[in-house]
Amino acid sequence: VMEQAECSSIQLLPVFHEGIIRGKILIGRDASRPSWSQDEINAGNEIVELALTIYGLRNNLATAEQHNHELERVFLASLDLAATLNPEDVLHNILKNALALLPGAHDAHIFYYDGDKLSFGAAMFKDGSTGKEWASPRENGLTYTVARSGDIIVVEDMRNHPLYYGTPPSWEGAIIGLPLKMKGFVIGVMTVALLEPQSFQENLLRQLRLLAEQAGIAIQNARLHNMIQEEAHTDWLTGLPNRRAFELTVGRLVEQAKLTGEEFTLMMIDLDHFKSINDTYGHLVGDDALRIIASRLQARIRKTDFLARLGGDEFAILFPRTRIDEAYAIGIALQQETSGCDLHLPDGKFGCVSISIGLSNYPKSGLTSDELLAAADTNMYVDKERV
Repeated sequence: VMEQAECSSIQLLPVFHEGIIRGKILIGRDASRPSWSQDEINAGNEIVELALTIYGLRNNLATAEQHNHELERVFLASLDLAATLNPEDVLHNILKNALALLPGAHDAHIFYYDGDKLSFGAAMFKDGSTGKEWASPRENGLTYTVARSGDIIVVEDMRNHPLYYGTPPSWEGAIIGLPLKMKGFVIGVMTVALLEPQSFQENLLRQLRLLAEQAGIAIQNARLHNMIQEEAHTDWLTGLPNRRAFELTVGRLVEQAKLTGEEFTLMMIDLDHFKSINDTYGHLVGDDALRIIASRLQARIRKTDFLARLGGDEFAILFPRTRIDEAYAIGIALQQETSGCDLHLPDGKFGCVSISIGLSNYPKSGLTSDELLAAADTNMYVDKERV
């Protein structure tokens, strides 16, 4: 080539970058030109520096574009995680995004960690199905090791990794264990597994780490939301559902009954002579009476029934798919079984606790929550007058 160009002299400038020759710059000159001057040699070296700068900028641009793509994927995943505060949906969204980041994965699992023990949270498989855990965490296995260390563990081949020595031969492939943290504390572990051994590029692991960071926050937010919801719907004294929870439940039963044509019965309950106990012995003794009644009622209703404290000494029970005569028989039994003279009083005496009841039925007594409550309340005071 140099002969064809009639070059009599050349400069050969190797392009070094990070100790490796990345390329060569060849500068030729014909016989009519003088020999290379020092300035021209310096200019050649400057060309090399310029080439290196361009090469570096190109690499930096490619790296930046890759990082932007990774951040975009994680950002979209974080939007998905923030779309709901339902704990089950949050777990499924985390697993769905983990499987999307690693298309060859067979399954992904999440386990909760309380600082001592792991408990199953959710599992998702490559076809999008959910179900039970593939295998329970081993005391000295990958999941517990991640939980206790707080570090990601990458196993590219289970059959050749110390954490899987002695495991069944069918346990093969690759797996990644990622800690799910909140404020530095491990609250769970996510595993993503493949059926075949595989090496993992750093950019993929980086995306999974970012997803795990978002996942820890999303899980904790869902837990806190769930806790607040429970507290907002729970009576502080008895631990029973409160009036708000009762109103929501009876409203749902009304809507369901409209669609199905099923009936249900509502029972109002009031403590007998509760005011005199409160006035004579104070609210602490009165609170004891309320807790005793709540405990006895809760122990004797059916699993399908819904018991709530409405406030003061008023309770209510919802009996789904139950006729009024069936609920009345349950009410009589509750009156007999919850009444007793075993309330310890400050003066050494024992106080007696009993209940009055009133019933209403959908649709016979009313078609709305307010109508049903009013009818049951009226019938309860009729029963109370007999005491």
